[in-house]
Amino acid sequence: SLEVFSLLKGQSAEAQQYAATLRRKLPVKDDLVTFPKAVERLAAARGAEGIFAFNAETPPTDDAPGSIAVTLVVSGAYGNIAAFLSDLEKAPAIVVTDTLDLSRSGDGFRGTLQGRVFYQ
Repeated sequence: SLEVFSLLKGQSAEAQQYAATLRRKLPVKDDLVTFPKAVERLAAARGAEGIFAFNAETPPTDDAPGSIAVTLVVSGAYGNIAAFLSDLEKAPAIVVTDTLDLSRSGDGFRGTLQGRVFYQ
C-alpha cells in the first residue's frame, strides 16, 4: 500500500546516504599497495611484529565492493597484540576478520588472522 511504499522510499534514501559514506571510506584498489607496510608499522608501534600478505581477490560488482583476502601473522606480548588489533579497526581501509587463531609462542603469543580488505 502507500504506507509501505513511503516507508521503502524513505529507507532507500537512508541506504543511499550509508552507501555514499561507505564509498568515501573504501580506498581505490591502487591505494592498497602501501597497506601491508602500513599495517606492519602499526604493529611495530604497539611493540608487536606483524607480517601482512594479500591473497585471492574478488573484483567489485554493481552491488558490492571488491575485496582481497589477507593473512596477517602477528607476534608479541598479549597486550601489545590486543592494542594492535584495536588500532587495526581504525585503519584507513575496512578489514573484516574471518578467523583469528591466537596461541602461546615462547614468552609471548602468535596470532594468525585471515580476513578481507575492501576497496571500490
